[in-house]
Amino acid sequence: MNHGVTGTTRRQSNNQFNGKVHHIRDQKKARQVKSNVKTMLICFFDIKVLVHFEFVPQGQTVNQQFYLEVLKRLRGVVLKKKALRIVPVR
Repeated sequence: MNHGVTGTTRRQSNNQFNGKVHHIRDQKKARQVKSNVKTMLICFFDIKVLVHFEFVPQGQTVNQQFYLEVLKRLRGVVLKKKALRIVPVR
């Protein structure tokens, strides 16, 4: 089976069966184009779930300074989640 994009329109494919072909003026064929947008994701997991994730901004270089800021935000998230899990024992 071919699941690709074809160059015929719905009107052309319907008219192939009755022998008539209608030419559509200024008809453009659909083309598949690769996207130039690239996205980087930094994520942290524990043994069970995804703990924290961040998308790196377009054009940002992941260097020591940037990664240190990500780790600081991760620490804040972990401490916040840890505080929510701790229940005082009576």
